Amino acid sequence: MKRYGIILFTTIFFLAGCVAGRSVISPGEPAPDFKLKDLRGNEVSLSDYQGKIVLINFWASWCLPCTSEMPALQRLYSRLKDEGFVILAVGVDDDKESLSSFATQYGLSFPIVIDETGEVKKTYGVRGVPESFYVDRSGRILMIPDLNDNRPVFKIVGPRDWDSPTSEGRNRVLLKKGRP
Repeated sequence: MKRYGIILFTTIFFLAGCVAGRSVISPGEPAPDFKLKDLRGNEVSLSDYQGKIVLINFWASWCLPCTSEMPALQRLYSRLKDEGFVILAVGVDDDKESLSSFATQYGLSFPIVIDETGEVKKTYGVRGVPESFYVDRSGRILMIPDLNDNRPVFKIVGPRDWDSPTSEGRNRVLLKKGRP
């Protein structure tokens, strides 16, 4: 009986540790606001974009899948920015110079901020890069169909073909209706 108690205690301890490290966000809930500095040193908050559809993309300049999707994100942003669409790129585990150099090299014009402490990454439960989230016009996390397999998700893990006709079409519907 003592052995089962030890196994039970160990299991509960292990599960508590797993849960403690999880994201505090859920679909339909308000997206946790944050304030970070952009590449020019200006403070930018998620709440600055209230009333717009925001795609938060966590990335790093050293991450090949991240850098491979950035040109597609830029093309999508260029097509939809005048319709109330924002990409807010959050640089994580990276330095300002590398992010800035990459942004200049690829002509990225959407806002890029730096999560120097890793606090925003932790709050959103980001475990790797790239990972992305959609936030609706009222500031809530959206559940959307994943571009890869149409499964409903609130966190998009890995790179996507952001400027494909399917992606652009879904984003246009999102901008028009406010939901997928």
